[in-house]
Amino acid sequence: MKQTLRNIDRGSCLSQWIVFDFDGTIADTLETVIQISYRIAREFGYESICQFDVEQVRHLSFRERLQLIGFSFWKLPFFIRKVNNSLKSEIQELKPFHGIKEVIVELKKRGYKVGIITGNSKENVTQFALANEMEHLFDCLYSATLFGPATLFGKDKVIRKLLRKEAIEPQQLVYVGDETGDIEAAQKTGVKSIAVSWGFNTPHALAAQNPDYLIQQPQEILDILDAIALKCGNAREAAIHTSHTPHTPHQFEV
Repeated sequence: MKQTLRNIDRGSCLSQWIVFDFDGTIADTLETVIQISYRIAREFGYESICQFDVEQVRHLSFRERLQLIGFSFWKLPFFIRKVNNSLKSEIQELKPFHGIKEVIVELKKRGYKVGIITGNSKENVTQFALANEMEHLFDCLYSATLFGPATLFGKDKVIRKLLRKEAIEPQQLVYVGDETGDIEAAQKTGVKSIAVSWGFNTPHALAAQNPDYLIQQPQEILDILDAIALKCGNAREAAIHTSHTPHTPHQFEV
């Protein structure tokens, strides 16, 4: 995005909000959710799901996985609700991925606002946070299940809701997720995306979606934010320097 001296604002180009997906990004829920999903899929008449090993479908998007097993889209909200309800009894036993809690603690120390946008239920996420002493770390929690069936195929509607409610610009928010759909939602809303390799989709599948960043370890989130802050500061300093000359203002990529 090209900006001239007149509208370069260090506050507006710096990321202020770091928003995370929950399952597969913060919480190591994958194995438990898969086992619950297999059981409930059979109840919905989709016994064929059991023939697919997880590794066979990790390269597929959410929509592609549904198409592969022939899952009816209209049944999906009921299926997800039942999975989330079944997860209630186990969520307090599940743990965050190694290193992610420490990174979120550091984000809060640095003054960032931290949020969650998830396809899981608010109740499950809240219980997980309480069980892992993380409840004080989050400034907001949005469950896509409350925004209608369409959000199950993309969280862009929820991201836009957060942007409006918090009165922030897209460039002030970074979204962190483990699936191709998370990257797509970020791209649709103009926010930066950080794809994490420790969740559901493979690094190759994530890279093919062209995220802004693809990381292997939670600590890299802090490194990325440092780089964004440095780039933003350099652009501001360069703009101020250019303003002292009578020539046409140089444009900076920020």
